Amino acid sequence: METFAPLAKFNTLRSLLALIAEKDWELDGMDVKPAFLNSEVEETIYMDIPHRLKVEGPASLTDRHIVCLLIKSIYGLKQSPSAWYRKLNQFFVDH
Repeated sequence: METFAPLAKFNTLRSLLALIAEKDWELDGMDVKPAFLNSEVEETIYMDIPHRLKVEGPASLTDRHIVCLLIKSIYGLKQSPSAWYRKLNQFFVDH
């Protein structure tokens, strides 16, 4: 299972910034806070429900150990960076 996302080396970033300064290009930055929440997981992953979440229903249902099936990535999941990279990479390939 692949659980990493590629990162740029600092020398690459410095070279890119030097090129931007030399050519007098405009540089914009952004932070995509919910990025990991937009990527789908490929594996079957179950998690315990949050302890504050109330489960309503018959007593036989509420006495059971209930789990959630993850469809999308969440923060803290080892696969999240890799899933986000796959989604972002596919977007660039498609466009």
